[in-house]
Amino acid sequence: MSKILKRAGKLKPGRAELWLYLALLSIVFVFGGSSREDFSGLVLLRPICIVAFFYYLSRLQLQTIKTHAFVLAFSGALFALVVMHMIPLPPSVWSGLGGRVIIGDVLGFAQSSDAMMPLSMTPSRTLNAFYALFVPMAVLLGYLNLDEQGQRIALRTITILLILGAIVTIIQASGLDLYLYQIRSDTPAGLFANRNHHAVAIVSLSLILSCYILPKYLRSRLRPNHYLLLVFAVNALLFPIVLISGSRAGTALFLLAFLFVALFMIPRASGRRQTSLSRWSSLAFVVVLMGSFVLLSLSLTQGRTTAWSRFISLDDDLRYGVWDTVWEIIPQYLPWGSGVGSAVEVYQLHEPDSELIPTYSNHVHNDWMEVLLTAGVPGAILLVVAVLAYLWMIWRLVQSRQNDVGLRWVGVAIISVLGIASIVDYPLRTPALASLFVLAAVWATGRKRQENFNEGKAIE
Repeated sequence: MSKILKRAGKLKPGRAELWLYLALLSIVFVFGGSSREDFSGLVLLRPICIVAFFYYLSRLQLQTIKTHAFVLAFSGALFALVVMHMIPLPPSVWSGLGGRVIIGDVLGFAQSSDAMMPLSMTPSRTLNAFYALFVPMAVLLGYLNLDEQGQRIALRTITILLILGAIVTIIQASGLDLYLYQIRSDTPAGLFANRNHHAVAIVSLSLILSCYILPKYLRSRLRPNHYLLLVFAVNALLFPIVLISGSRAGTALFLLAFLFVALFMIPRASGRRQTSLSRWSSLAFVVVLMGSFVLLSLSLTQGRTTAWSRFISLDDDLRYGVWDTVWEIIPQYLPWGSGVGSAVEVYQLHEPDSELIPTYSNHVHNDWMEVLLTAGVPGAILLVVAVLAYLWMIWRLVQSRQNDVGLRWVGVAIISVLGIASIVDYPLRTPALASLFVLAAVWATGRKRQENFNEGKAIE
């Protein structure tokens, strides 16, 4: 023990800060797999992240702020939006907001009509959303404070943590009760409580391995054919893990991500630009390969509750009824929304009798729609800005040379996956995936260093 303490005392400041950040990542990705506010692990996770947030904020340099101005400004706007929803307002203001009649009736019955109320109809839920923001923001600021070597190590650490989640899924599928959450999906979900969130994490792992880790560390050491075979083998191992989780959205996203990987890898297989005909031939080959891939994976998972069996029962999905109701009530709460985090209670006010069941919907299961309901026009403006920024990233990616892409490709791909997954779920409500999202935004927009896959060297 004395030797360990002596070594720790000799650590350079930068190295010690890197180890602390890697510890933060480990805590976030191990204990950040649930979106529920009553998960006991948040007692550990959030205080650590709040302290880390202010520490990293105090060490942020002006040049870093300039380099990543958009990501930091957008993050600040999110904080400002949530804070705005918590500011107490006089009765003359809040009583005139859409959908607040019921609050006025309740306060009137309690003889408290002159009470001040915030924009949010559920202040406690909004306060929870405020504290939840500190987790991805701490991960973001900590990453930006690292040097390039530290950022590469951080990315490898994230990869290892995602692989750990895949291993835990296999252990769970074997029958061992290795679950972190009491309230969870009824199928293996790795380090997450929700199978869809776990599947999105595995899809992100596929993208990181296929488009960055393998090209950076193995591309120059293997023959092109062997290299493509290795990429395919990695994805062949990951896809059944998504299937046994039973996530329909994850299965569809994995196939989309695999096509994304193919478009990235094939032009680099030979190291030369391909003609239009050869590109289409390559794509046709990938489509045939994917078909065989799907059949193989399905045959391996027969007899289990899989994504395939859940695809067949799409008509039974309760999301459709929730979406219809939410879409109808959104205009009632414009322009300011019902309050960040208030979706559960607001939906219950309008839930049709035909939709009443023993359980409740903890989210709208469409984050785009939920933002419109709870954050109103300001939230819609932030969504538009985010979409425009995403299109700008795509434009920059298309304009770049084929062999000069780097982490921007991975960042854009992960943002795409999380954005599409948010149409039918709420992946960004989990601390781990929210943290992965902000890092992907940095990779896609702020990181100037690119990778030369032919030479295996970093270039500026």
